[in-house]
Parts: sequence; C-alpha cells; structure tokens
Amino acid sequence: MKLDEKHIFQRIKKFETEENIITFNSSYGNLWPIFKMYISRNLQNAPSKIKYRGNAYRTLSAIKTHLSTIKNYKFKKFEKLHVNPNIEEIWFSNHELRYENNNNYNKYLDPFFIELSVQNSIIYEGTLNYSKEYSFPHLKEKSNIKNLTPVFLRYDNISLIKKLFSVYKNEYCNFKKRSFAKTLTEHFPDCELFPLFLEYLYFIKNYKFYTSFFNKHTSLKKVYIVAYYMTSRMAIMAAANNKHIETIDIQHSIISKMHYAYGAWNFIPAGGYNLLPSTIYVFSKKEETLLHEVFQKQHKIKIIENYTHKHWILTKTSKKEIKKNTILISLQNTTIPQSSFLLKALLKINTNRKDIKIVFRIHPRHIYIKDELNKTLNKINLQFSWDKNSEIYDTLSETLINITSFSSVVEDALLFKTPSIIFSEKGIKIFKNEINNNPMVYSALNKIDLLKIINKYI
Repeated sequence: MKLDEKHIFQRIKKFETEENIITFNSSYGNLWPIFKMYISRNLQNAPSKIKYRGNAYRTLSAIKTHLSTIKNYKFKKFEKLHVNPNIEEIWFSNHELRYENNNNYNKYLDPFFIELSVQNSIIYEGTLNYSKEYSFPHLKEKSNIKNLTPVFLRYDNISLIKKLFSVYKNEYCNFKKRSFAKTLTEHFPDCELFPLFLEYLYFIKNYKFYTSFFNKHTSLKKVYIVAYYMTSRMAIMAAANNKHIETIDIQHSIISKMHYAYGAWNFIPAGGYNLLPSTIYVFSKKEETLLHEVFQKQHKIKIIENYTHKHWILTKTSKKEIKKNTILISLQNTTIPQSSFLLKALLKINTNRKDIKIVFRIHPRHIYIKDELNKTLNKINLQFSWDKNSEIYDTLSETLINITSFSSVVEDALLFKTPSIIFSEKGIKIFKNEINNNPMVYSALNKIDLLKIINKYI
C-alpha cells in the first residue's frame, strides 16, 4: 500500500526507537541504512511484488546480461581495470544523468568536476549501452570519463561461476534466520522480505567490488558522488570510508526533512554512518543548518556555489533579453487527473490569454507518465507543448511563472527571480519555509487561488 511521507517517517522512527538497531551490525558497517532507504522507497511507490527466483534462473539471467554487454563492447571493451597510480580523486556518476541533458554533458556532475577537481582526477560512469570516453581540457589525462560497467562485470564473472555451484535458496533461508530479518518482517509486513534480501546481496557484491577497486587506487584521497542513497552507491561509501578515503555527496536537488535520504538519521549506531557520505556539499546556509541537525553533526557540511547555474550563465549562447511568455508546469512521478483544479485553471488561461504558452516539463526519471498525461490533456483540449530543452535554465529564462506539485525547480526558479506556485499539500510541507518567508513562492489548493496568483504575473 502506498503511504505518504509523514506516515512512513513515523513508522520508521517508531521502529528505530523501539528496536535495537545494533542487530544490523556487520563487518561492512551497520546495514540499517540500506534497508531504511529501500523501505522508504517501497512504501512511497507501492511497487509490485517481486517473485522469488531460484539460483538457476538468476544465474542464466546474469549470464545473458554479460553476453549482451560483451556484444555491445565487441569484446575489446570487456577488460580489466587499468589503474593510474597517481589518481587522487574519483567522481562516480550514472550514465543516464549525462543522457538526461545531452550525450556530452552531465549537469549534476560536470560543472562541479570542472570547478573542484584536482588535476589527477577521473570520472567513472556505468552503462551497458555506450563506450564513449570524454575529456576535460583542464586535466592532464586525455580521457577523463570512463565506463566502469565492463570492469564490474568482469569482476562479477567470479561470482557468476560461484553461483553455478551454490544453492541460492539456502542463502535466502539463512538470511531469514537473521535476527534483523525477523524484526523487519514483524515491523514492515507490507515490504516483502525477499526484495530486502536482494538489496542485501547487491550491497555485499558491490562492497566487495569497490573494496577491491579502492585497494588498487593507493593514492586516492577523495570520492565524489551524486545522490548517495542507492544501494550500490552506499556500498561505494562504505568501502571508501573503511579505507579512510573522504566521501563527498553533492547536492543535486532540494534537501528537506521530507526527503527520505535527508530525514532523521539520529537513531542509528555509529557504524551506520559508515554507509553514508562523510562530507556533504550544499548550496546554502539553509541546507547546512538542516543537515547538521539531521546527521547529528556526524558529517562535515560544506557550502559551495551552484556551479551548474554558473556554468549555464557562462556558456549560454544568447545574452539578449528573452521575452517571458511561458507558464511552466514542472512534473514529478505522478500524472495529473482530468478533474484537477490545475487543469481547469490552465483551460481558463487558454481562453483568456492566447499569447501565453503553457509548457509541461517531464521529470527525466519519470518519463513514463508522459503518455497517460498526454491523453488527458488532449481529451480536455488544452493547448500546450512539451518542454524540449535539455537544460531547465533555458526554459526558466522564458518562464513567467512555475507551477509544481513539489519539484525542486522551485529552487531553480528563484535563481531567475521567477515565482512558483505549489499546488499540493505535500509540496506545501516541503516548501513551508519558502512559502512563509519568500514572496516569490506561493501555495494554492484550489482554482480560484491559483488563478488569482497567476494573473498577477501574466
């Protein structure tokens, strides 16, 4: 069953205060953070059940993935790790963050890499589908972005062979006997145990790989990452922290107590912090104050400039004043029902102001809502367009007003002195401070209030 964040946080806090989280201790650190992240996502998204798959099925599936990758890389790319002994910093990212914008630019990482990295730095990304290697002119190495997937899969060949001669079901049975597994089943019966077991295995596999990886990088001093809170990335954090390598998470979106990865961490034992970044880079005093409270001062919080915005200002092609004639609807992971007061208000704008464009922007991670929403918008005959800009700043430079449920575009819009209207109760909770203290951030929960605010700006 899908729950709202408030109820999820209450359940997790109750669990953390009533149970002995020390039972999650392991040689890798306290494992509660990986289960906490999975449970939070699971209860928010109400995913479909994952069926138990036997060892043979999962092994064959893994072999199929390997063969597909070998084919993509035409064998020559399926190689061992070539270590530069002088590397001092490794920046980890995901390939889809680059493709969200264009093939050559990752706005969440590249501007920060350009501004902050030392000369002996490298970016590792992971994907099955491309083998391009990009370069940054300020560094000595010719290829500064490399693909980690072939290295990881070559390493995983060993575990594949082991799986062929092991009984996967027995591993699951042993997991179920662990005291923390029984506790999880008791407190979170709506989160099936088998997917939690898979997260556990996935973490261990990644932890062992990255421990081996960092063992070969003896001069490494810092590891950077964007969005630390996925299981594989927490394995990176744990492996690096155990090697006394500084681990740094870079702010990429809004940070609030409503975000499951930046909510309260004050109930876990010290060992649990080992799976979290030792340093977090944020864009303002607001985030710094919040995270010092959230993480009980167990981590360093450092304020840096939003280099993505700086990079856009320096590289944008047009310096001319752009006419602002757009109402931007910044979307999240849910579609908008036909009965929504937002759509009724937009239809009113269509009728009264033919000169105003209505533009919908899909969240790059949730493009799956586009087809359904497109049908809804066409059914009510709303005149609109989809945002085709890869960079949100290009869109905001043309935007009169931003309307959203709870998107972090609110923060981006403030950089352009563009007002935002929050039209959901969830968003009002997230942006409570901004709504109360910033005259450019509004809330509206009905058509009349929404139109009243819009009409101030168009």
